[in-house]
Amino acid sequence: MSFWPENEIRFQSVPTSGIVVDGKSYFREKCPEFGEEIREKEFRLRHGSTFLNHGSFGVTPRRVRDQQTRFIEQFDSHPDDWLRRKECVHWCESRSAIAEFVGAAADDLVFVENATTGVNTALKTYPWSEGDGILATSMSYDAVIQTCLCTIESMSKGIAFYSVDIRLPLESEDQVVDMYRQELEKHPDIKVAVIDHITSSTAMLLPVKRLIDLCHEYGVIAIIDGAHAPGQVQLNLRELGADVYIGDLHKWLFCPTSCAILWVHPKHQTWLKPLVTSHFHGHSFDMPFSVQGARDLTICYTAVEALNFYNAIGGMKTIVGYNMAILEEVVDRLVKAWDISRLEIPKSMEAPCMKVIKIPNIPEYPNTEEGVHSLHTDLFKRYDIQTAVELVEGQLCIRLSANVYNSVDDYWKLEKAILEIAK
Repeated sequence: MSFWPENEIRFQSVPTSGIVVDGKSYFREKCPEFGEEIREKEFRLRHGSTFLNHGSFGVTPRRVRDQQTRFIEQFDSHPDDWLRRKECVHWCESRSAIAEFVGAAADDLVFVENATTGVNTALKTYPWSEGDGILATSMSYDAVIQTCLCTIESMSKGIAFYSVDIRLPLESEDQVVDMYRQELEKHPDIKVAVIDHITSSTAMLLPVKRLIDLCHEYGVIAIIDGAHAPGQVQLNLRELGADVYIGDLHKWLFCPTSCAILWVHPKHQTWLKPLVTSHFHGHSFDMPFSVQGARDLTICYTAVEALNFYNAIGGMKTIVGYNMAILEEVVDRLVKAWDISRLEIPKSMEAPCMKVIKIPNIPEYPNTEEGVHSLHTDLFKRYDIQTAVELVEGQLCIRLSANVYNSVDDYWKLEKAILEIAK
């Protein structure tokens, strides 16, 4: 699956102030230079910190947070006026803007707090029957695995849990599709599959369109955990064919934490309900999600401003192109400097804005969960470097993220820190 609707674009040169695609510049004339300048002007990241972990929670631009503050001030100036009259307007405006961005009808999309909430909502309101099965993978996000298991426990209907055991090395997308097919053949009781669009621990871009079509071939509902997708890969939910799609907006689309979308195909909107029941239960699909008692949804209403910022600095081609170019350069250098290897996955399955690489074996940090925690903590406390440390098939790895406020110099600080620790 290409990052773009057309054929894969080749990024021919990488100035720090933007990107040139097929000889044409996509950088906006008045936008701050990517790297240190845009970090200082548009973000509130702490001075002196090296932030290489956009993938976990994202970073909110100043102007988006300022918009949220203005909404909160309107809320505080007259809560009744906001909740009874203004909130529905902002809900509709924000939902329409995001729906257009992800290629969906606004009526099929609602806001939820995060991808975990969206997966919980879909699994815990699905009309399970005794003997049904849920399918996930060995690389699924742990909260998703726990949600599957919790759903099984709470239903008390003999629901089974199955997992596609995805192991490295991988040579092609076909291997993953074949693994899914074998599991679906082996377990005809599977009714629902939760599929990562981009895996969290390994930053793999799965062939979701092929997996969705495969699930439908076996009569299985495909729920896509797209936590990392909006803003990082091109989406057209109308064409993708998923039954349910969940995606965070606070990671790669610059909304504040916590803001996510839950898209549901119209044929499933009769059974998929919010986990919180309010007095709009039984109304249209979206109303029970938008009205759940008094709460602050100003985060969701910043989606319009977040999209404005995203497009103002160049949009997907410019932003993702810059991030990809940085990571290609730094990963090649780190692999040589640390004398280690990349994860063994095909190029077509690498996420554009995140890469996972192994680190040298360091006795102080064993290949265990304790080693993960210790290295993560020491990089932060000793070097003020924030990155994601993962345990992938028994090997300590670092997941590198890149965004417009990063420059290659940020990653050389990490390179030096690991070499110092290794000594």
